Amino acid sequence: MARVIPPTVHSSVRSGAERRVFNMIRQSKNLEEWVCLHSLGLARHDRKRRGELDFVFISRRGIVVLEVKGGRVRRQDGAWIFTDRYDEEHRRAEGPFDQASSGMFALEKSLIQEFGYQLTKSLLFGYAVAFPDIDFDAHGVECDPAIVYDRSDRGRPFSDFLNRVLEFSRSRRQEPSRQCNPERLDAIVDFLRGDFDFCPTFEAFAADVRHELDRLTAEQSSVLDAANSAPRLIVEGPAGSGKTVLAMEETRRAARRGARALFLCFNRFLAVRVGELLARERYAGRVVVRTIHNHCGHLIEASSLRKEFEETKSGTATSEIYDEWMPLYARMAADEDVEPPFDLVVIDEGQDVLTDDYWDVISAAIASGLKHGSWRVFLDVNNQAGVFGRLEQGCIDRLRRHGRSLVLTINCRNTREIAFQVNAVTEPRIRSVGKVAGVPVEFQYYDDRHSLAGKLQGIVEALKHEAIPPGCQTLLFPKIPDPGLRKKLAAWGVQQLEDADIPNLGERTDHSTWTTVSAFKGLENDVIVLAGVDEIESTWWNSVTYVGMSRARTRLVVALAHKCRSIQSDRLGREAARLLSDGGAAVQ
Repeated sequence: MARVIPPTVHSSVRSGAERRVFNMIRQSKNLEEWVCLHSLGLARHDRKRRGELDFVFISRRGIVVLEVKGGRVRRQDGAWIFTDRYDEEHRRAEGPFDQASSGMFALEKSLIQEFGYQLTKSLLFGYAVAFPDIDFDAHGVECDPAIVYDRSDRGRPFSDFLNRVLEFSRSRRQEPSRQCNPERLDAIVDFLRGDFDFCPTFEAFAADVRHELDRLTAEQSSVLDAANSAPRLIVEGPAGSGKTVLAMEETRRAARRGARALFLCFNRFLAVRVGELLARERYAGRVVVRTIHNHCGHLIEASSLRKEFEETKSGTATSEIYDEWMPLYARMAADEDVEPPFDLVVIDEGQDVLTDDYWDVISAAIASGLKHGSWRVFLDVNNQAGVFGRLEQGCIDRLRRHGRSLVLTINCRNTREIAFQVNAVTEPRIRSVGKVAGVPVEFQYYDDRHSLAGKLQGIVEALKHEAIPPGCQTLLFPKIPDPGLRKKLAAWGVQQLEDADIPNLGERTDHSTWTTVSAFKGLENDVIVLAGVDEIESTWWNSVTYVGMSRARTRLVVALAHKCRSIQSDRLGREAARLLSDGGAAVQ
C-alpha cells in the first residue's frame, strides 16, 4: 500500500468522490513505491493566490498530480458544469484538466526553486483527472484517455493507472528521464509536506472526531421522537450506536418535566460516569442513578429484611448471592413500599440485567407497572450479552409484548476504520456503520505472556512518544493481569482505573489507566489498547473482544495472540467481500 500523508481525511473535506478515492488509494496494493500527499496547498501559483492539489503521487520514477471530480460532469458552450449529490450545478470556466496541468506546473516550479532546474531534467511530471462516479469517454485535445481515471478503472489496480500516466508523460517528453535517488525523494516529500492544510495534532484530530461523533444522527433523533409517543420502548443497537447517550437524554427530558426518573445499569464505572454527567443540570423533578445491585441493596437496606439478608449471605457463594438471593430479597423489600415508584425507569446495557428475577425488581420501581407504566430499555443482544452471560430470552420476549421495539445501526462512537475491524474480527449479528474517517486499527501479535508484556511496553512507549495525553489512553484486559504485569504497568505510568478517573477520561491527566473489559462496559476513551486477546472463537472471548475493541473513539491498538492471525485474516476477507457486495468500499 502507498504511504498516505496525512493518513486520514479531515472532516472539512466535503467531496464524497475525493473521500472515496482516498480510501481506495489507502487500500490499494502494489503502491509500495509511492508516497501519496492528499490536499496539498500551493503557496505559489501563477494564476491563483493559493492553489490546492487533490492528490500528489511521488515515486522515484516520477510525480503525478491528480484532480478529482465527482457526480455528473458535462461541458456546454466551453464551460464545465458539475452537478453534486444535492443536484446543485457548479459552473467553471477552467476545466479539471486545466486545473490539474496548471497545478502540476506550479508544483514543478516550486520544486525547481527549491532543488534546482536539474531536477526537472531527470524526473517525470504528469497530471491526470479522476471521475470515479461516471464513464468518461469525451476525449479530445485536452483529455487523452491515458490520463483519465473513471468508473471503468475501479476494478483494476490503481498502480496500473499511475503507470499509464507516467508512460503517457514519458511519450511526450523529448529528453530521457531517470529515477531520482531515495535521498532526493525523501527531501521532496519533506519539502512538500510543510505546505499541508490538514496536519492536526492528535488532540486536534481527536477533538475533531469527538465533535463529529457527538452529533445526534437522524436515526437517533427518530428514536427520541418515537419516545414522545411510546411510553414503553425497547431500543436495540450494537456497541457505539448511541444507546447510552439516548438513555441519558430520555432521563433528562423526564426530569425537566418534573418527573422522578431512575437510571439503572449494571456497571459501577458507567453509573459513576452517568451520575456525574446528569448531575450537571438542575431539574424540576429528580434523577436517581444506580447500578442494579445498588438498587437492590438500597431496597433491602431500607426494609425489615436487612438483617435476614445479611445472615443469608454468610457462607454463600458470591455468584449465588447476586444471581438468586439479592433479587429475591429486593423484590420482597419492594412490597414493603420502602421507596415510592418512579415516573420513568431507564435501563442501559439491558443485556446485563435482563433476567426474570431482576426484572421483577425493576417492574416494582415503575409507577403503574410493566404493562401500563413508562420505561425505556436500551440493550445489545448482539455480542455484548456473552460477557456476563445473564441475558434471558424469555425476559426480552416479555418486554416486547408490552413495548415498542426500535433498532439503531449508525455508529456514533467509533471511526469507520474501528467499526470495520470490530465487524470483521468478531462478526456480530448486527453490524454498525461508522460515519467518521479515522486512522487504521493497529494489531500487535504475541506468542505468550512474556512477549505480550514486551508488546505492551512498546505500545505504551510509542503513545508517549507521540505526545498523546495520558488521560486519553486506556488499556483494557480481558482478564485481570497477573501481579507481575500490574507492577510493570505501574512502572510505565499506567494506573488502575478508579472512580475518580471516570470524569477525566479523555482529559489531560498525569497518568493513563488500565482496567478489565467488563469493568469498562458502557464507557469509552480516545485511545484504547485491547491487551491480551488469546482467542476469538469461543462465545466469551468473542464477546470480550467485541466490547473491548468498540470502546475506542479515535484510535485502537489490539494485542492479539499470533495463533488467531489466520482466523482474523479469514474474517477480514469475508467482511471486505460483504461490504463490496453491498456496494461499499472496504475499510482496513
